[in-house]
Amino acid sequence: PLQVSDIDTQSDELAEALEHLPKVGMSLSSSGKLKVGEKVKVRADVKKPKHGWGVVTHLSVGTITRIDSDGDCWVDFPEQSNWHGRCSEME
Repeated sequence: PLQVSDIDTQSDELAEALEHLPKVGMSLSSSGKLKVGEKVKVRADVKKPKHGWGVVTHLSVGTITRIDSDGDCWVDFPEQSNWHGRCSEME
């Protein structure tokens, strides 16, 4: 018969296994930083990106092409190439 301790052990093992799966909607690498080549969009809670919208919207999905040491990134969106934003504004 199944014991409560068996369920606790299985729950712990499942929780540990789930920690290693990528989170839906996340585009952060395991180090917590965005990487060149990743698909991103502007976070929904960002009302006005630091460097402006251009023709990009919250629905736009693009590929990071460059990241600098100041935390800025450049993204190629279908609507606008070489869009400039803050990495902290992206997901």
